[in-house]
Amino acid sequence: MLNKIIETLTNGRILILGFGREGKSSFRFIRTHLPDCQIGIADANPEAFDSLTIDERKDVSLYSGQNYLEAIQLYDIVLKSPGISLLGVNLNKTHISSQTDLFMMAYSSQTIGITGTKGKSTTTSLILHLLKTSGFDCVLAGNIGIPCFDVIPDIHENTWVVFELSANQLQSIQHSPHIAVLLNIFEEHLDHFGTFEKYKEAKYNICKFQHKEDAFVCHRDFVPVLRIPHEMLLQFPLGLISGNEDQMPIKGAHNRLNMEAALLAVHEAGVDMDQAISHLQSFKGLPHRLERIG
Repeated sequence: MLNKIIETLTNGRILILGFGREGKSSFRFIRTHLPDCQIGIADANPEAFDSLTIDERKDVSLYSGQNYLEAIQLYDIVLKSPGISLLGVNLNKTHISSQTDLFMMAYSSQTIGITGTKGKSTTTSLILHLLKTSGFDCVLAGNIGIPCFDVIPDIHENTWVVFELSANQLQSIQHSPHIAVLLNIFEEHLDHFGTFEKYKEAKYNICKFQHKEDAFVCHRDFVPVLRIPHEMLLQFPLGLISGNEDQMPIKGAHNRLNMEAALLAVHEAGVDMDQAISHLQSFKGLPHRLERIG
């Protein structure tokens, strides 16, 4: 599956757009697997390049400052970091991609993707916990702070990738995860997307490219206006933990919904439902943090 990503990046000049955590991860990946590839790195902040050693800068073109996006025209493939807006940029024939989309192209069949304006991080961490405590091999990736290319060495045939996805990551993907979880959608991030409709459209990409053998877990109030086959759709709430709320480690009506979504996702991944419910009680939650919104 790794070969799919390498083959996609082989024929062309690559620009890494944005040199934060994900951009650095992309750079390491390309240098490891495509050492002779022509690479450019573009970031508005020139200090982003300070971490590059003299050897790493060799044969790499660097672009920064107010007009750093103009470098896009010089490359065949652009790996764009989440959060960089390309509104109004002339893309011509340049192929805009991202770590997330390339990863989904190769590993979507092993991926549980989670999105929602609120509750993503808690639900992602809970799904990982339920899989681990049930004896499943799994890794964590995505918006929770781990670039997906970094976990590729840890993925084996039976590994589940639990992938937290922001709207920015979903915006340009063309492949959806095998198990997609949509918790909710509220009117946020209009500064980046312009309109609420554009924001929702990005969120809905989590299931837009699924196939009939995939599964879509969604709150019944937020089902997108898409033709989703009935057999793929797993809606909540279903009252899966009714009567046991006092025993649950995370409190509140919103977390009951997060727990139900997590239960449906891991059950679809092969975890026995009664076993999963019993493992809820050992979940520690996410201490001393506010829920990331995206």
